[in-house]
Amino acid sequence: MLDVSVIIVNWNTTHLLPSCIEATRRASPGLEVEFLVVDNASREPPQERVLGSDVRVLRNQRNLGYSVATNQGASLASGNFLLLLNPDARPLGDAVTRLVRFACSHPRAGAVAPLLLNPDGTPQASVRRLPRPLSLLLWGAGLTRLLPSLARRFPYVEPPPEPGSPPVMVEQPMASALLVRRRAWEEVGGMDERFFLYFSDVDLCRRLIERGWEIWLLPEATVEHEYGGSTNLVRSRAVLHSHLGAVIYFIKHCRGLQIVEGALCSAVLLSLLPARLLLSRRALPPGLPRRRGCEDSEKSEEAPAGGSACQHRSEHI
Repeated sequence: MLDVSVIIVNWNTTHLLPSCIEATRRASPGLEVEFLVVDNASREPPQERVLGSDVRVLRNQRNLGYSVATNQGASLASGNFLLLLNPDARPLGDAVTRLVRFACSHPRAGAVAPLLLNPDGTPQASVRRLPRPLSLLLWGAGLTRLLPSLARRFPYVEPPPEPGSPPVMVEQPMASALLVRRRAWEEVGGMDERFFLYFSDVDLCRRLIERGWEIWLLPEATVEHEYGGSTNLVRSRAVLHSHLGAVIYFIKHCRGLQIVEGALCSAVLLSLLPARLLLSRRALPPGLPRRRGCEDSEKSEEAPAGGSACQHRSEHI
């Protein structure tokens, strides 16, 4: 059995794949690695002959969503570990080998995440607590950023550590780059395909923790990730799936008194949806460059459903 199966869901970001795959190869010394690219009906689908002999491309005839595509890749995987990777992520140094080495030395680690870095080398705030309805609503409204006391009472986004900091157990790292133990993945049943795009990684992490698996952040393993500004490119259907993903998540997971919180949060999210859809159609702010491939996503009739520079699963609400 191979060491790692790298699963990349692609939707109109074919131009990013060569650098992502080559960086991952370099970051995996001593490992046997395969690449599974699941293409959700991109305008310019990836070609195996261009990407390399260790890359297998699965082509969908329509956009099936991130969760379905990830499960498709996992069903074909041969590795002991699955590395979920965005096309706009580039592992640095020997990051993949470090992730696998850590997971092998921690048998209850169901998932291990690297530290995500901006292109300028600064750490991204890529780790969150599992959301409760009020914490998500207050964060989405910007209140926890304005009032530190609220942030302490309703914590959500964790401050990023510095590269090289000690490993730490976390609840929900972004799945832009996430190593998952195959046995843990199979135990929880992979991605819940009711989530088209957003909250799929949140739900996965919650189910791993509920089954007794640990989730770790390993800051000594770093991955450059083109994050920030891209959420301004999210189209109306992506906004729709963001709100619906939150509602599905709370319906699925709220218990006891949180049912009331979840119902309130869901009602607010749905009531705000028309305004968010309207805002999503407005032009980009002055000075924000368009990334190649994002113009196509704005013209498409389907919502984004791959890890791309145009949207991110963990940038909720």
